[in-house]
Amino acid sequence: MDTEPIAGRIGLSRSIGLGLAAVVGSGIFVLPAYVARQLPAPRDFLLIWPLGALVALASALSYAELAAVFPRTGGYVVYLRRIWGRQVAFVYGWAAILVLYPASIAALARISGRSAAALLSLLGGDGRLAALAVLVAVAVNLARVRISSRVQGVLGGLKLAALLALGVAGLWLRAAPQAADATLRSAAEVAGGGVGAWALALVGVLWCYEGFLEIVVVAGEIDRPARTVVRALVTVVVAVGVVYAIYTFALVKVLGVGAIASSPTVAAELARSVFPVGGEVMIHLLVAVATFSAAQALLFSAPRLLVGLAEEGVIPAALGRWSGRHRIPRVAILLCAAVSLVYTATGSFEELVKYFAFATGLFSALILAGGLRLRMSGAVAAGLRRIPLWPLPPLLAMAASLAATGWVLVDQPRSSLVGLAIMALSWPLSSLVGPHRR
Repeated sequence: MDTEPIAGRIGLSRSIGLGLAAVVGSGIFVLPAYVARQLPAPRDFLLIWPLGALVALASALSYAELAAVFPRTGGYVVYLRRIWGRQVAFVYGWAAILVLYPASIAALARISGRSAAALLSLLGGDGRLAALAVLVAVAVNLARVRISSRVQGVLGGLKLAALLALGVAGLWLRAAPQAADATLRSAAEVAGGGVGAWALALVGVLWCYEGFLEIVVVAGEIDRPARTVVRALVTVVVAVGVVYAIYTFALVKVLGVGAIASSPTVAAELARSVFPVGGEVMIHLLVAVATFSAAQALLFSAPRLLVGLAEEGVIPAALGRWSGRHRIPRVAILLCAAVSLVYTATGSFEELVKYFAFATGLFSALILAGGLRLRMSGAVAAGLRRIPLWPLPPLLAMAASLAATGWVLVDQPRSSLVGLAIMALSWPLSSLVGPHRR
């Protein structure tokens, strides 16, 4: 019986689908309120979103450069292993599999379950529905890659189109008098935010872009990765950036910056204003689909980290083995799902996100610094894609990652220290589990 080839089975459209599925999760529905509190002037609030898209684009170009040099399954762990060594890759893998990815999957599943419960008038039943969301995502990802990637593409496209429709409808709607009055007062009375306020707001905006880099994790399965990865990353960032700009402009027009800042559910308020009949149902459905889709995409990419660690000889090969005729990393998928279900049942959304934010920014800065190190050393300069305005893109992306890490450390020092402790424990453990032959 012939087995499905691994290399080249994910094309450009499916790569874009994975990026769209992973990037539009819960952030864009709640974080505009945080951004508005940092930048209450309408002009500043509207300008920070295109700025965030520019930083995300810089990050996309920087990671595409690394994917061209190391077009292998595992993405981040491969870069860390090849640039900084086996132990650093193991530390990230430990944090990713036990904290970063399962925390995000669980948080997304809990929001999806809560929205589905509200949609079905099953208040208080979101825990069971959250676990069901994880189990459905597991079932989809255990199928052949063609099926799971098709689900990602369909759901990713649908939720971006729905968010765009909500934003366009908001722009078409005449602003409510109270929203217009509030916006005028804000523009006249509120001074522009300082550098600190802009930095904090930018961190919130970048959270809304988390996920698009999952494309590099599956680079070993992408057709012609040196060309496809950069095209997919840029397409996702540009498409999402345009939709976010339209959506946030609609928020300001319909609700006003003051109402955005004071509301924990700005998307629901916009939907109710734009669609008085059916708006409530629409937003619950959109949030449920968006967060489930993001969880499924992360549960697709996270096991590939284990594959990358195994293929790089960092962990035992059995944990990252391709299984069956369709070459699915079943053991890795089931392991990631089990950890995610534990978080879903026992952890709260806030605690999970705190751990996730700190470690993500730290390792992202380390990977970007590694890319700079590669090009400056000239070791593999011939294999690196030439990106525009180098070294500005990686420097800009690294500065944003460090700003996010510093913000979480100052804002949540206890959670950050817990995250550091988890990663520190894995350093001596790396000597006990390897190295392993590739």
